[in-house]
Formats: sequence, C-alpha cells, structure tokens
Amino acid sequence: MRQEEVSMGNRKRILVFYRYTECDSLAAYLEEMARKGWHFVEWRLGLVFEKGAPADVVYAVEVFPQGKEDDRRPGEEAEEYGEYCEAAGWQPVDSWKKFCVFRRTRKDAVPIVPPKERLQNVWKAEGAYRMNRLVSPLILISMWILSLVDGQILDWLFSDVLLAGILITSCSLLIELYKLLELGLMYLWKTLQLKSGRELFFGSRSGLITGWQHIRTWCYMVPFILLAAVAGITGQYVLMWAVIALYVFAFVLEMAADLRKTSRDQGAILSLVGMIAVTAVLLIYIVAAGMAQEESWDQQTDKITVKIGDQTTVELEINQAYERESILGTRRRLDVDYVFGEETGSEMTGGTDAEGTGKEPDRERTGDITVTVYESDCQQLLEYCWRKDVEKMLDAIWDGSSEIKSETTELTETEKQELAKELTEELQTIRVKIEVGTDQLRGGIFYPGCVLYFSSDAYWDVETLISVVENCL
Repeated sequence: MRQEEVSMGNRKRILVFYRYTECDSLAAYLEEMARKGWHFVEWRLGLVFEKGAPADVVYAVEVFPQGKEDDRRPGEEAEEYGEYCEAAGWQPVDSWKKFCVFRRTRKDAVPIVPPKERLQNVWKAEGAYRMNRLVSPLILISMWILSLVDGQILDWLFSDVLLAGILITSCSLLIELYKLLELGLMYLWKTLQLKSGRELFFGSRSGLITGWQHIRTWCYMVPFILLAAVAGITGQYVLMWAVIALYVFAFVLEMAADLRKTSRDQGAILSLVGMIAVTAVLLIYIVAAGMAQEESWDQQTDKITVKIGDQTTVELEINQAYERESILGTRRRLDVDYVFGEETGSEMTGGTDAEGTGKEPDRERTGDITVTVYESDCQQLLEYCWRKDVEKMLDAIWDGSSEIKSETTELTETEKQELAKELTEELQTIRVKIEVGTDQLRGGIFYPGCVLYFSSDAYWDVETLISVVENCL
C-alpha cells in the first residue's frame, strides 16, 4: 500500500483522502496504525499520527450532519456533539469537514449513531458533496452545447488547449454522474442489508481499494497538469503559467486552511482571498495574451504584389494574421489592405467616368479585404463551419441596392446563383455562394478540405477578387 508520508520526529503526516461513504475504512486504517504504534492525533494537512506503544484501539468515524465542507476544526455544534458522545464512552479526537473521529474509552460503549440514521447521514453528506462538484462542469457543458447551436464553439474547436478543457470537463462530468449513480446503488444495497439484519460497513476491506485511497489525492492534480502541458506543447506559455499560478494559489489556500485549522469565518475570508487572486490571475492572463497576440500580428505583417492583366497591379499588405490550430484542423483570419496601381481604365473596376464609358478614371483605389479560412480532414467539421459561420455571415448582409454601381451589384438573385454555379465548376469546388449588399461583396467557397470566406467592397469583379484572395493564402 503506497502512502505519502511526511516525518516530523515522533510525529508523521500521511496525505490521504476518504469519501464519506468510506468512513468505516478510515476507522479501520486508524486502528491498523495504532497497532503499529502510530496513534491518530489530529487532521492538519492530512492525518497526523504520534509515535507511541502499539495498542488495540477502537475508532469510530461518524458523519456529522451539521458539519460544513469548509470546517477544518470542531465547531460549536461538533463540540456539543462530542461531549454527548464522550459521556457514552467515545472520546472525540478531531473533526474535519463533516468527519468526526472518536476513540472508544469503554468496552461497553454503544454505537454512537443507529445504523439507519448513520446511513442517512452518509448518503446525504456524500450526495451534497457530489452535487456541489457537479455544478461547475454542468454549467460549462451547458454553455458549450448552446455555443454549438449558434456556432460560437468554433473558437474552441480550433484550439488544442480549449479542446483539452472540453475533454477534461466532460470527463469530470461523467465521473461525477457515475459517482452519483454509485451512491444511489449503494444506498439501495445498504437499505437491503439493514432489512436483512446485516451489519453495515461503509467502505472496503480490500487492500487494493485502501491503497487507492492513499494515492488518489494526487489525482486531482492531473487535470491541471494536462491543461498546462497542452498549453506548453502548443506554445501558449502565457496560458500555461496562468494555469500553474491558479493551481498554486488553490493549493496554498487549501494548505493554509488545513495547517491553521481555520474556523468557518476564517475559511470564508480565505475563500474571498482566493476569488480575488483568481480574478487577478485571469486579468493578467487576458492582458498578457492580448499583448502576445498583437506582437504575433506585427510579426506576421507581409506585403504581396499581384499582377492583374497587362496594366494593373494590386499591392496587398497583410496587416493582421490570426491563426488557431488543433488536432481537428486550422482556422486562419487575414485582414488585408489593398492598393490598386494607376490604370487607364479596366473592366474589373466599378464606377463610371464623366463620359459614362463604364471605366474608372486614372487613380489609385484603396480598401480592405477580410479572409477567413477553415482547413480540416473532417468533412463534417467543414460542413459545420460553412453552415454556422460562412452562410451565417453571407445571410446577414443586406441585399439591397448599392450606391456603388458595378456588374456584381446589379446581378439578380438568379444571375448570382448561375454565377456561383459557374464558379463551382471552374474552381472545381463543392459549392460557391455570392452575396452583395450596400457597398459590400462577400463570398464563400467550399473547397475539398477547405472552407473559405471573403469580404470586401463592391468595386471588385468576383473572379478577380477570388484570384487576389488566393494570392493572400
């Protein structure tokens, strides 16, 4: 059986974690330690034992219904309860949360709590503990389900760290649901044992289970370690240090509460301090992550020259490039400024000159292009991206008359559909959709393995804009 021990001369501390449904296993463990000459003294960041002569000591561990999860030492109600039990032959040793440990002082001492009431105490305490642990993952999962409906979850699907968060939270939810089911089955089984007159034992006498009780305390570190590891592997060092800082804060506060054996009021103050610390870490992370993102954008600034026809060039400057990558695929967003070179007139520009020739006077024209690209080997994910992001953006545009007159803005709905069909065949894509609104031209292209969305002003000819966009990628 593996134990985490801290030696303190004639004392030693063992870090263990028992559930309320294992209170008899805890009592059996204390009795085993007493036979080895280690006698339980108190709860203080684990079980503290004091060296003495080996003895056969009988312990009872009860679940005190008036106790609180924040209790680190006996409260007023627990002390009164202990005085009552001491008169009945059970000396109170210490209490922690809803646990109360007693040492038998008289051989004729009767059980502290009747079996039926004891079952109720254990069931209610464990049930309340499990329900509290269920709240956070349930809220998060509900939020993700809602974001799945409206497409907001796309920000999570293209980040390994956020995907790891979803996975860890989902596993936590399933574990807590399983524990609640296990608790319900235990209650039914213990009730049947009561009716058959059998003695109740809460916990397990198996050495394997007992060994697990001594190492599972450290399993609570696993989610934090996994999240920090994924953040570090993917290069998100700000998030990695934020996760580590949050865990360190939580550990220090828990250690302080246990070592000082805080009262309920002191525990409330520590909880408030913890909330302030968590808020501060989150704010620092948001600011630092924003600065890191801006620096990343600055580093990705690039300039491209695209030749259109014999007389026209387009200067493209990628002033912001944002990319997220996960095991599911990649999401990229580009904000591009463009400058048309001087020209003598071109069919690819909208507007008219003074003579109404349909060609733009010689001048430079500037504007911007927004491009979003989804790449993935998962066809279902790309369909979801198309439906929840691309089509949503295209349908949001107002399809009214534009002040900028060009060939594209004057297309009817039927003509736009025919153009999209032609482009689909020409580009060998799955589908193309074009929408035009006031001064805006937007389009979506569904390539095999890639979904592309672009938006710019309505001066552009569609095929020319697509050609320019492809040069940005």
